[in-house]
Amino acid sequence: MGLAPRTPRVLVASAREHPVAVALEERGYMLLRARTGAAAVAAVSNERQALPDTVILDGAGVPDMEALDLARKLRQAVAQALTPIFIIAPSPPTVPEHRAALRAGVCEFLVEPLDGDELAAKLARRLLARDATAGAAVDPATGLYDVQGLARCARDLTRRAFNHRAPLACVVLAPEVTDADPDDAAATLVMARVAKALKASGRQSDAFGRIGPNEFAIIAPGSDAQGAMTLAARLLQAAEGVTGQPGDPAPRMRLHAGYDAVSNARYAPLGPEDLLARAVRALRRARASGASIGAPPD
Repeated sequence: MGLAPRTPRVLVASAREHPVAVALEERGYMLLRARTGAAAVAAVSNERQALPDTVILDGAGVPDMEALDLARKLRQAVAQALTPIFIIAPSPPTVPEHRAALRAGVCEFLVEPLDGDELAAKLARRLLARDATAGAAVDPATGLYDVQGLARCARDLTRRAFNHRAPLACVVLAPEVTDADPDDAAATLVMARVAKALKASGRQSDAFGRIGPNEFAIIAPGSDAQGAMTLAARLLQAAEGVTGQPGDPAPRMRLHAGYDAVSNARYAPLGPEDLLARAVRALRRARASGASIGAPPD
């Protein structure tokens, strides 16, 4: 006999008894209610309690916190769990509101009035996508996503950018060891250090992966072409800091990066795989020309 499916847990943060909470409870969801931001943060920080599968925030906020401030705090607490965070809004949000929400880690706005059955179906689709991404593969040498894992995460981030009509960027960076065999221990150490530096210099909303022996890719939601170029420069600077220390036996390296971006993921003709491929081509252009950063192809 197989195990019964687990009842999804939904955290609803609202100062009132929100109709959404009632509708989901009637459809079999396990509801966790938080009347304040502090209570919501405590609910996802309690190590004795399983994380909620989904978080829904009342756009009107809670007494002690604005909705986006609360979203940022919750995203920090549940970043590794990839828990979807939604905000209920009384009317369709503006483009600046969409982008601010994306930066805060919000997956999507739920515009009132809400139909309980449609909402339950939406949450079910999100949880399936979350579970697929949570099982993404990781590169054992660096702790970053491998190619397949990054592809899964990129699809999730593309959905978020699509929902928010937001830009989406990809940066590919390649550290090339210049005075050691790429397969020796010193070069391997450099790649691990670069991976750590990249992760530390990125945003929590970005996804980092190793896509080759000495190639790393970063998917950055909310970044347009100018933002991608700025991100590439910041990542190059972070990677440069891992070698050249006095007494450090690590080999020297050359660094190149390439990027590409779409200004609105909803209307872009490119999928995440296309974006990555164009960023790789931009990287190759940088290598061929000797430039530090390659612009996207025409």
